[in-house]
Order: sequence, then structure tokens, then C-alpha cells
Amino acid sequence: MNILFTAGGRRVELIEIFQQEFKDNQIFVADIINSAPALYLGEERFVIPKMSDSDALERILEICQDKNINAIIPLIDPELEFYAQNIDEFLKRNIRIVISESTTVMMTRNKWETYEFFRRNDIPTPTTYLNIEKVKDFPVISKPIKGSASRNVQIIYNP
Repeated sequence: MNILFTAGGRRVELIEIFQQEFKDNQIFVADIINSAPALYLGEERFVIPKMSDSDALERILEICQDKNINAIIPLIDPELEFYAQNIDEFLKRNIRIVISESTTVMMTRNKWETYEFFRRNDIPTPTTYLNIEKVKDFPVISKPIKGSASRNVQIIYNP
């Protein structure tokens, strides 16, 4: 089996574990920058476009075809939505994307939908507001609804 990890970044230990545990498989690594340390562990390395770029799907499918990739394992959450939206294109080519179902990906990428899911299923979760005007107790932490990696997180101290 040939496995492509995308967004290799600094996940060196993870790639090494896969190489040790799946010795009969070829491990390939891709990232959007050529200085990502994990790139240099794969059988081959690929610099790919950002998932938001118009040519991302075409480039990844090209790599998969050229290297006979059977499975893709995305390693950062912002990529999950891209793969969920394009999963049929990969499945047509017998390439498995190792992610949750599309509905789960979309729900968990949206903090409000995740909060609502937790509430409906009696899973303890911090109180969450969609609108700052409804907040009564400060300070609060403000996050983008689809943010990742603590980008644009703010502490709001008053109305």
C-alpha cells in the first residue's frame, strides 16, 4: 500500500511510527512549503498548493496517480473540509481518504455546530455564545467559528 500524508509539517515522529509499523508500505509526504521537516522522511516529497488554491485537487490527484497512492492521511484539521468536499473524486480512483464522514467533518469544523451537538447529546461543554451581545459574564474567549491553531483567538474583557 502507498500512503500519502498531507500537511507533514513537523510531524516527524508520526511519520517515523508509520514507517516502522508499516514496513511493507511506501510512505509519501506532502506539504505546502519545502522546508517542512517531515517532507524529508518520505519515499518522495511533494510541495503542493494550499487547499484553497484552484489547482490543489488536480495536483494531489496527479501525485496519487503517479505514485499509485491507495490512501491519504491529512494531518491538520483545515484540510479535512477540502477532503470531505472532494472525497468522491478520490473514491472514483480507489483512493481512500482517512477522515471521518463528511457530515462529521463539517460539524466539527464549525464551533457553533459542535457546541449544539454537545448540548443535544448531554456532553459537558463550556457555555458558548454565537453573539457577543448575549454575553453576561466577562471575560470571554472569542474564536473564529471555523478557526484553527489558536489563530485570531482573543480575550474580551467587557461589552
